[in-house]
Amino acid sequence: MKATLSQSGLLFLVFFTTLMLVGCGQSGPLYLPKQQPNSTNQTPKASEADTQQKKDALNKQQEG
Repeated sequence: MKATLSQSGLLFLVFFTTLMLVGCGQSGPLYLPKQQPNSTNQTPKASEADTQQKKDALNKQQEG
């Protein structure tokens, strides 16, 4: 007696195999973690500090 796969059995096999391959290597949390404040992110960069100083100088000139 030969065992043959019916169309529904073949469809199930293809679906199950695809599902297993898609899940391969997926790990970790299923949400984006909250950003934790870093001390490096809180300090302005040199270019940002220069820009802020220029803005302050322009504001002082306009006020005075």
